[in-house]
Amino acid sequence: ALDLIARRVAEAVRAAAAGEGETGPLPPRVLAGGLDVWVEVWETLNRLRRTVAGLHLDRAAALLLAFDMMAGAAEGRRPGAVLPELA
Repeated sequence: ALDLIARRVAEAVRAAAAGEGETGPLPPRVLAGGLDVWVEVWETLNRLRRTVAGLHLDRAAALLLAFDMMAGAAEGRRPGAVLPELA
């Protein structure tokens, strides 16, 4: 699930950065928090995915953290506020 989320965030960021009208799977208002914040979200999601797999951590908890991180990014919060040790 984290792979899919990271892939969708990357698609949306690429589309928005290219100036395309469509932002892929995310509505344009979600990306209003700023592309730089969403790039950090994508990078942090990838680190979270690797950490969960490498340390055999709880995937459900990681998924909840991913959703919280995305909700914060939609409001302009950087992912370090959610996962300071991974940011």
